[in-house]
Amino acid sequence: MKTIQSLYSKKPSSSRKRWKLKPDRRTIIVLTTLVSAMTLVSGVLLLMEPGPIQPLTIASLQAFETDKAPVNPLATDAPLHPWLGIVIHDSGTIQGTADQIDEAHKQFGLGSLGYHFVIHNGNGAPEGQLVSSSRWKGQTKGAYCGGPDADQFNQNALGVCMIGDFDRSAPTEVQMQALVNLVRALQNQFAIPADRIWVQTGGRTDSSTGKLFPIATFQRQLRQF
Repeated sequence: MKTIQSLYSKKPSSSRKRWKLKPDRRTIIVLTTLVSAMTLVSGVLLLMEPGPIQPLTIASLQAFETDKAPVNPLATDAPLHPWLGIVIHDSGTIQGTADQIDEAHKQFGLGSLGYHFVIHNGNGAPEGQLVSSSRWKGQTKGAYCGGPDADQFNQNALGVCMIGDFDRSAPTEVQMQALVNLVRALQNQFAIPADRIWVQTGGRTDSSTGKLFPIATFQRQLRQF
């Protein structure tokens, strides 16, 4: 069984002209072909263009904490960074919390939780609870990618971790709704196009979102806004 130590993820593979990454020889085909640019890196599925982006209310993004009033997980302590994309992983574990990942990433020498956001699955923290990390609050780069071009992704794309092993079980409906709400809010805030939303999937690695992640449902939910 995977442990929390498996939560440090590798680099998502993609050709990134906008970010001036070295192109890969393989062609990225939206929602059909999985791409791998390095050993033990999962494929990437790019989401097709959703409908027009509509503003979301803060209520739809509230992260509820035990014995505390609802908080706004998009609140920051620093001016907004011009984020260009979103990368979505699963944790590769059946249960866990943002705090546990934070501790594991500190042990890896990352300083703090490498992702900007974590969405819980109910096993360890309330189902669908959205937690923003110090990296989001401080608008600093992530630490969820590894490899030669990792800094391009960490610096320019927001990292979202969903607690769960989606090769073993699908994310919950509540988790998925929280993800959709978050992604749409971030798209609206930063004008992020759909082709800059990556859901890592394919062969099981510590950096992928497993085969049971509902890509088609995710697309449909995004279009409903």
